[in-house]
Amino acid sequence: SKQSPRNFKTLAEVRREIDRLEDVIVPLICQRYHAVTQAAQFKPSVKGVVVKSRVEEIVSRVRRMAKSFSANPDAIETVYRSMINVYTKDEQRNWRKIHKR
Repeated sequence: SKQSPRNFKTLAEVRREIDRLEDVIVPLICQRYHAVTQAAQFKPSVKGVVVKSRVEEIVSRVRRMAKSFSANPDAIETVYRSMINVYTKDEQRNWRKIHKR
């Protein structure tokens, strides 16, 4: 659900909220990681792991989502591009392992 940003009264409160959010976010990031690395089995080649149009589709989508949550879309794009780059390297490694090339 879309919620307005909270107004915290102390730094300790902010840090507790960040910790709580990380407890939710990290498992989801890990699930995304595992899905991405498994995608390697369906890709035709190690170069085929990266589909630029798909990357741009994802970036456009998360930018729209960021705007809808009143967040900085440039910041969210930076986070996602970094995540995609790291995941791509692992997916390529997994592709080589699956296809023994």
